[in-house]
Amino acid sequence: MYRVETTVNPEEYDAFVSGHVLHSLLQSYHWYEVKQEWNHCHFLIYRHNTIVGAGLLLYREIGKIFRIGYIPRGPILDYTDKPLVEFTMKSITQLAVQHQLDTVIFDPKMVYQYKNKKSSIVNDDILKIKAHLESLSIKHIGFTKYMNDTIQPRHEAVISLEQPLEHTVFSSTKQIIRRSLKKHITIVEHDASRLRDFDHILRGVEKRHGIKLRNIQYFRRLLECYAMHAHLSFAEIDVCATREKVIDRLEDLNAQKQLLVSSPKRIKLMEDEEKMLHSYLSELNSVHEKKIVLACNLSIGYADTYEMLYGGVSEQLKSTHAQYALDYAVLEYAQKLGYKKVSMGGISEHEHDGLRRYKSQFGAITEEYIGEFHIINNHLKYALFSTLRKLLAYIKADK
Repeated sequence: MYRVETTVNPEEYDAFVSGHVLHSLLQSYHWYEVKQEWNHCHFLIYRHNTIVGAGLLLYREIGKIFRIGYIPRGPILDYTDKPLVEFTMKSITQLAVQHQLDTVIFDPKMVYQYKNKKSSIVNDDILKIKAHLESLSIKHIGFTKYMNDTIQPRHEAVISLEQPLEHTVFSSTKQIIRRSLKKHITIVEHDASRLRDFDHILRGVEKRHGIKLRNIQYFRRLLECYAMHAHLSFAEIDVCATREKVIDRLEDLNAQKQLLVSSPKRIKLMEDEEKMLHSYLSELNSVHEKKIVLACNLSIGYADTYEMLYGGVSEQLKSTHAQYALDYAVLEYAQKLGYKKVSMGGISEHEHDGLRRYKSQFGAITEEYIGEFHIINNHLKYALFSTLRKLLAYIKADK
């Protein structure tokens, strides 16, 4: 009734994955080209002659001790179909034996809970799926809370694009965006020729937050592999031109004040603007470059979802709040292209998490996924691997 094929047609594979409710960019056919440090194996599950399941299995050796397999955000199938699930898990176990893997990790993009500030909606069917997988001797590592607990974040900030953005973005956020654009920043899209500017911003993020991000070669592969659907965006500013505009505006305000001696309220508003402009001019005078990048974003669209994969902001001209204007422009662009939702990436479950607070200002809700499952072939090595993994997660969280 069922069969598995590991020689797959890329178009057939992507047609199934992109059309499935559990679709993910990380299970798209060409994702293996991005993950060059891993070996890979695609597979399709057939019921008679119909494709009913798919997966991209990545695998590698870690520390010359462990051989780990990983199916990121997959495999893709109907997890309520028990016979299909059982055949797929058996097939993955056989692939693991074939490639001498000690453990295979998988984390399908099944939503356990939707959350916003006011309420949450729990998908009770997820617990039944979890119980069925555990009955097959597959380990669920738990409903973890922090980003370091799993390979992929178990919580993501997601924005629906099926209604106008002005209805979802907070009023206070829209005010920040308007003020940002008044400071003469420009939102532009570039190709891979500007990757060095992108990489420069992310190296600054690494240094400030004590984290490790991907290198420029990785970003180049993303743009090359998903060329038609990948976008590199920047918030830039012409420092010299902006400085001149600010000076001109200050002179204009001074002239207007001379004509409004009998209007204290309007004069007060002008004085407030002058104060802001003088502060901004001081910031501009501290910048020695003629033009600079203030914020950047790398996004890829797949199926009905636009993924904001990487982004960062410069330490210069912080008062521009350029990241707000750029992220809003990316959301507008995704909506214009016809995507139904945008993933702004992973967040912690902790309410005071800075990323969580920032992304919620754009109207993002939290999608909490089912989490990681582990198929264990070598229990001794798995115990050692799990201990080391927990230790590394603790060290990262303690930084």
